[in-house]
Amino acid sequence: MHTYGGFSVTTATTDQVKEAVAAALAADGRMSVEALSRSLGHTSVLIRRAMTALAEDGIAVRAVVHPSVLGLHTCAHLRLRVDGPLEHALQALCDREEVPFVSHVAGGHTLSAEIRVADRQTLAGVMSEVANLPGVVAADLDEYLDIVRDANLDLPRPTVAQPLDEIDRALVTELQADGRRSFAAMGEQVGLTTASTRSRVLRLIETGALSVGVRRRPGPGTVQVGYRLSAPTVPVDVLKALPGVSYLATTLGSADFVGTLTCASLRAASDSLAQLRALPGVRSLHSWTHLDVVKEIYAPPTGATP
Repeated sequence: MHTYGGFSVTTATTDQVKEAVAAALAADGRMSVEALSRSLGHTSVLIRRAMTALAEDGIAVRAVVHPSVLGLHTCAHLRLRVDGPLEHALQALCDREEVPFVSHVAGGHTLSAEIRVADRQTLAGVMSEVANLPGVVAADLDEYLDIVRDANLDLPRPTVAQPLDEIDRALVTELQADGRRSFAAMGEQVGLTTASTRSRVLRLIETGALSVGVRRRPGPGTVQVGYRLSAPTVPVDVLKALPGVSYLATTLGSADFVGTLTCASLRAASDSLAQLRALPGVRSLHSWTHLDVVKEIYAPPTGATP
């Protein structure tokens, strides 16, 4: 009898199978259905059904790329307070290529966003324009020192021997849209043979230029809680080990860390925040809830060079 995660295949529920598949894909997003079947002890038919159910739950396999690989060496977390109608400021943020993430939030601010640009001068220009949008009455910024986790994956700053060429960047774009896209389909899209495409993608993964992980988009029963944590004595590894930490960046400014907890319920979110507050050295914690993630597009920007 096969077992996984302590459950026998005869007693595992559908939800348990889904979570087991999600955990396996978080470790290796390009793991084949056959490999998942062998590893988890279930038929390929059941694995495929679980993957379909995960997609319906808003869980997708995507490539995760450290911004520096794409020439985006300066990143920051932006928080806006908007008075009056929200639509203009929201649309203006979503229209900016330098802003890959925008969320309508509750808890002290109105909008939460991320800025990724080549340098601090560009960051200052974007920040000035955003702060002067109609309705914006407060704009606060935490500049990142580094992004250390994204899509539940540790994200070490890679050492890229040579800049990505046009084909590499096209492959990154393909995998950011669908981390399980076949080598044949990607090759057809970029004009390479399947073998050449496979070689390039494996090189990108092996050099740390990209990883393939799981993004869990907020949906029914899911709560995304952002936080800013003033805790200079807490090691990064301690924070990464806490349950639900799907995103984590070290920062300069009023906080030492900015992160996201992706939780299955309000109770789970409360428990995770309580664990954060209980860490030795934590001085303060400010949290907010993502009501609606309006934009989440991390494709390589046009014109950026590593």
